[in-house]
Amino acid sequence: MDSNQFYQTIKILQDKVSDLEAENADLKERQKHCQLEGVLPLVQKPLYFKYTLEVLKNIRRYILEKRERYLAGLVQIQSYLLSFEHPETVFTKVLEIIGQCSQATRVYLYQNYFDSEKGLLATQKYVCHNSALNSDLAQKEILDYERSFPRWLKILGQGNFLAEEVKQLPPSERLFFRDQNIDKILLLPLIVNGNFWGFLGLEYGGKQRLWENSEITLLESIVGAISLVLQRREAQTNLENLNQELEIRVQKRTAELELKNSQLQQEIVKHEQTMAALQKAKEQLEVVLDAVPASISWISSDLRYLGVNKHLADQVNLTPEDFINKLVGGPKSHYEFMSYLINFFKSDLDKSTAEFMIKNGDQENTFLMVAKKYDQGEAAVLVGIDISDRRRAEEALSKSAALNQAVLNAIPDSMFYLTENGTFLRCKIANENELPFNCTRLLNQNIAQVLPAQITDKFKQAMAQTIATEETQLMEFQLLNSQNLLIDWEVRIALSHQDKVVAIWRNITEKKQAELSLKLSEEKLRSTFEQAAVGIAHTDLNGHWLRVNKKLCQIVGYSRSELLESDFQSITHPDDLELDRKSIQKMLSGELSTCVIEKRYLHKQGFPVWINLTVSLVRDGEGKAKYFIAVIEDISNRKQTAQALKESSSRLKMALEAANMGTWQWNLVNKQLFWSEQSRVLFGFNKPNLSFTYQEFLNCIHPKDREKIEQAIAYSLENKSAYFQEYRIIKPGEKIHWIASQGDVFSDSQEQEISLIGIDMDITERKQSEEEMRKSLVKEKELNQLKSNFITMTSHEFRTPLSTILGCAELLEYYGEQWTNQKKQKYLTRIYTTVQNLTKMLDELLLIGKSESGGFEFEPTLLNLSEFCINLVQEFNLGEHHRISFNIEPNNSEILTSNYLFDQKLLRHILTNLLSNALKYSSDQVNFNLIIAQNKASLSIQDQGIGIPPDDLKQIFESFHRGKNVGKIPGTGLGLAIVKKAVDIHGGKIQIESQVNQGTIVTVTFNFNHSY
Repeated sequence: MDSNQFYQTIKILQDKVSDLEAENADLKERQKHCQLEGVLPLVQKPLYFKYTLEVLKNIRRYILEKRERYLAGLVQIQSYLLSFEHPETVFTKVLEIIGQCSQATRVYLYQNYFDSEKGLLATQKYVCHNSALNSDLAQKEILDYERSFPRWLKILGQGNFLAEEVKQLPPSERLFFRDQNIDKILLLPLIVNGNFWGFLGLEYGGKQRLWENSEITLLESIVGAISLVLQRREAQTNLENLNQELEIRVQKRTAELELKNSQLQQEIVKHEQTMAALQKAKEQLEVVLDAVPASISWISSDLRYLGVNKHLADQVNLTPEDFINKLVGGPKSHYEFMSYLINFFKSDLDKSTAEFMIKNGDQENTFLMVAKKYDQGEAAVLVGIDISDRRRAEEALSKSAALNQAVLNAIPDSMFYLTENGTFLRCKIANENELPFNCTRLLNQNIAQVLPAQITDKFKQAMAQTIATEETQLMEFQLLNSQNLLIDWEVRIALSHQDKVVAIWRNITEKKQAELSLKLSEEKLRSTFEQAAVGIAHTDLNGHWLRVNKKLCQIVGYSRSELLESDFQSITHPDDLELDRKSIQKMLSGELSTCVIEKRYLHKQGFPVWINLTVSLVRDGEGKAKYFIAVIEDISNRKQTAQALKESSSRLKMALEAANMGTWQWNLVNKQLFWSEQSRVLFGFNKPNLSFTYQEFLNCIHPKDREKIEQAIAYSLENKSAYFQEYRIIKPGEKIHWIASQGDVFSDSQEQEISLIGIDMDITERKQSEEEMRKSLVKEKELNQLKSNFITMTSHEFRTPLSTILGCAELLEYYGEQWTNQKKQKYLTRIYTTVQNLTKMLDELLLIGKSESGGFEFEPTLLNLSEFCINLVQEFNLGEHHRISFNIEPNNSEILTSNYLFDQKLLRHILTNLLSNALKYSSDQVNFNLIIAQNKASLSIQDQGIGIPPDDLKQIFESFHRGKNVGKIPGTGLGLAIVKKAVDIHGGKIQIESQVNQGTIVTVTFNFNHSY
């Protein structure tokens, strides 16, 4: 709690003192009024007048004395709370003052705490006995809410006070006050930071006790001040803890600085060592220059050699000394090279780079010449590097870049180039509808402007890590796209330049859905080698084992490490080595790519093992043999192995079906579509073959989506680009299904289209979820409109009556002493009426709130409907000059005495709202008819008022809706909404007929099964 809140609380207490003084003045005025008007004539009842006057004086004296006690006590409490330093002393003094003001036998303060075994308990923190009343009550230190005082927990926990006589308390609570002569108790809750902290209790013994509203209000204000003080105390404790934590951090930081200082000293020593090493390296420079595979020379400004390295001298079969003071030149480029050097020495440039083409036989080589001046420009160092291979590599790279660009365009990912601070420079968008931001205004914006804060922070951390380590960073997160669909994204951040990165966005929603299937597939692939029922091995071309699986080790009895240290010839039966040799020669010569033989291995224990060996030769892209793959099957377990392979194939098929994905290929040569089995299931085809025509495919598509699909496919074929579309299909005999389809064009080496290949997925459930989400958004919009209407209504309807109350109160304050009692009564009556109207509006708001949350309580009881209506009309006619005409049909004794099941409270809401509306919007007579016939009651209310416009009739039962023609007639727009819900809960119907300026007829009909 800050100082402003604390002093505001003190101001509230001071306002309460002013209210008490105002009540004191009002009491004097009432006494005066009683003497003038309310006392019987002295001639008729002299003794009674004397007695009454004496009682009034005693009451006045008692009230004044009590108020003076509270006023004096309040001043003391203010001073103690303002100088709050020692909680124990302050709270003890405050309780003592409260006890003196309230003349309580005992005042105490309890604080709540939670016990893991007993639940919520309360312990007594401070207590004060009124010694003047000779109280010797026992200490009550611990309270168990759940076992003894659940009612206290419910009332006090909701912020309400509890004031009762002890003898009326439940038995478990009365035990608390047993043998203590306590007659009454008053408990007030302490709320700290919105939580039930404890309570303040007052006990009275040996006398009757009644509490006035002003007294309860004052005590609640004092409790509120105590709560704020406790809140401030908790805040101070938290601040002290933060200061201690800060001190620890400062100490830790100091230690870190000392450590860094020590490290800096060590670096200085290393620097000195480095300088010594640098001197030594300088001496080794000449050796290094001679070893450099580049032509290095030193020339003067008059273009004569000062020296060359050994590499340059060796190229022309000379020694470095042969070049000294010789004129610079170059084969077949003498004049071009000389001109370059002359211009270089004449220029102000300190460094220059040039390329020279030198033809050596039939081959032209490109040299990069780098010239650097020294000795104040009087000499220069020339370094010539043969970059022919680099030029050829650049040309190859250019071709590769073109190929890479084509591949990049075919990748279904979005790419963004960003600066190190997160600003977008350029982008390549794959599917704009998937992205969670507007791509048209993306450039030159920062990621913080288009992404949520928590993702922006992670994004920038990943960018910084990429720039610092030059390693690609991977992120995964979820975002809503422009269609409010939750998309899983995978973003790879790679270094593009020194201070720029490229972020590759990929939609992995489908990938996430298929991760489980992929994981199972990967496990199967691993188990294919390690857990397969056959032995699998890789060997080099000489037969040495490179990789073996567990099954092979089991077949031959050797461990994995033992096999990897040997070759397959060492465990092959001698009689089968020649067969192995011939098979290997045939595969190496290209005669066979795979061979299958039956042979024998020698088990580690010495006995032969017959195996079925399948060997394949793996070659690289140039056809060069790399290694062998061998599959070794124990022939005795052949059937078991076959069964295992069959089960593995079945699991793989189940995984593909679980992914609910189908594949297809459209041959652009013969115009045939080839579908996988799962694709046929998706589209509902019953043809036994897998080949279909393009027209058959179009016939499956919903007519409204066909043109869109045809255009997308045509665009993909024309631009050789990938496409992604979502469309509807009509399966035979079934409802419409949604399909997500993605495809791409595959071309041959002559860049001619061969086929369009793609995948299909049934996304019907996702589309249904999107539709449900859209409906939810519409519902949320309606709720927002309802909240807006509520704010508008409360702002308008509450401001006027509150202004009326404030104006009347100010007039009474400033002119009350000058006005007559009659005029004062006029303004008091206006305040009373306005408060009643506000109360009515609040009741309607609470009632509509209960109805919206399903909190309407329906409690039907037997009710004489005729008598109920007659009494209600009489109540209205008392204040409306008999404007309501009531009629009952049929008007006989049976109807007048019959009872029916109604919720009397809800029925009163229905009729009161309808009659009030009729009287409010009409100045003429209102007709109210009750017709009971055939187990049905019809209540009709007709007025001759302003009527309801046709457009408003459609929304007349919506909360906060009012007709356009009501003008300045007050109202909340809740009455008919409450009536409609109350009628519905009775199972009845309501009908409204109305014409503008001609009146309205509202008819409510109830059906009932039994009459009494």
